[in-house]
Amino acid sequence: MSAVLVSKENNQAVFTCEIPAEDFNNAIEESYKKNRSRFSLKGFRKGKVPRKMLERAYGEGLFYEDAVNLLLPGIYEKAIEELELEPVSQPDIDLDDITENNDVKVKFTVDLKPEFELGDYSNLSAEIDEYKVTDSDVDMKINHELESNARVQEVEEREAKENDTVSINFKGFVDDKAFDGGEAEDYELVLGSHTFIPGFEEQIVGHNVGDEFDVNVKFPEDYHEDSLKGKDAKFECKINSIKEKVLPELDDEFVKDVSEFDTLDEYKKDIKEKLEKDNEQRQLVDKQNKSVEALIDVTEIEVPKSMVENEVNRQFQDFARRVQQMGLNTDQYFQITNTSEEDVKNELRSNAELKVKGDLVLEKYIEKENIESTEEELDEQLKEFAKVYGQDDEEKFINEFKNSPNVEFLKEDIKRKKALEKLVENTKFETKKAEEAK
Repeated sequence: MSAVLVSKENNQAVFTCEIPAEDFNNAIEESYKKNRSRFSLKGFRKGKVPRKMLERAYGEGLFYEDAVNLLLPGIYEKAIEELELEPVSQPDIDLDDITENNDVKVKFTVDLKPEFELGDYSNLSAEIDEYKVTDSDVDMKINHELESNARVQEVEEREAKENDTVSINFKGFVDDKAFDGGEAEDYELVLGSHTFIPGFEEQIVGHNVGDEFDVNVKFPEDYHEDSLKGKDAKFECKINSIKEKVLPELDDEFVKDVSEFDTLDEYKKDIKEKLEKDNEQRQLVDKQNKSVEALIDVTEIEVPKSMVENEVNRQFQDFARRVQQMGLNTDQYFQITNTSEEDVKNELRSNAELKVKGDLVLEKYIEKENIESTEEELDEQLKEFAKVYGQDDEEKFINEFKNSPNVEFLKEDIKRKKALEKLVENTKFETKKAEEAK
């Protein structure tokens, strides 16, 4: 088999291959043997019908598609190796009319990894955010700890207010008719959480336990349920209970309960030091990202849509996992937020394109700067892995890892880290003040 390159432009290749008639006929026979147990004809036991009888009964091309599918993966792999192509998408495949005892001509169209040259990166510059720990940052961290240790208690002698958790019964009506999904009992709602239709929670505020009252709202024009979009609705409500969150006192006793420190001052100092350490890491990541973006800016590069869509789909899967960790599936999330999968993917797309371009220019930078990983760097990283994964026999772990396919991924990761470090060192950064960032 010989592959013929028809065209190679705009990050896309078109090439053809011919499947010899003998190979195709052998694949037809293989397909017949694989699938014959699925067929039966009167006068023959199931799986024992001769191939020619089946082709007369069901059509000459009965096994053609499966035969081609058996051959295509190997043909495609050999072709891209022969033509020295780097595909980044699944190929589109066109076949000429197929007849037995004749060669089969196949045309492949596939997106390619972009070919480009880096721009002049000798004088890169970028603007980064200012990362500064303030007293309010420390207070926010402490308040989060107070919230985590708060207790909830029922209240009876006052009206519901914002941030209370109320248990309510409600039933919704549109045009004096109850609608599906508009009814619940003992539903717990945090007032001010904005999880209900705009205006609903505000009308709960001011009522007492046992109160029965109507809440009148208007469904948004972009509401996820078409039959309710823009409709006026009435909800018959009753408050069953009101609960409030009671925060612990912020004193030395609280500090002793939640940390290894004895005083509030020590606790605050430790929080500030940890936040500053976090900020150092955030600033490093910011510098890495901005230096790569600066490299993109000086480089002319166009990426195939398929590469961007692959990255969009990968990021969407990450998003779906985060939603799942919240105890929801994506359909529930879309309903609550009045969005859709398409909305989320549209939001991801620009960042996905930036990520694809960033990976490509960084790879080219590694190549141009001749950045390599050394055995010493590999051993050092593997020793860290051995500690993290609690490997008692460090030497055995390192040797086994080095003989596994994963070692190549680790080498690439080391090169990438070295490249980012070098790129950051050679980029001039200007700090954007917090006031400017706003």
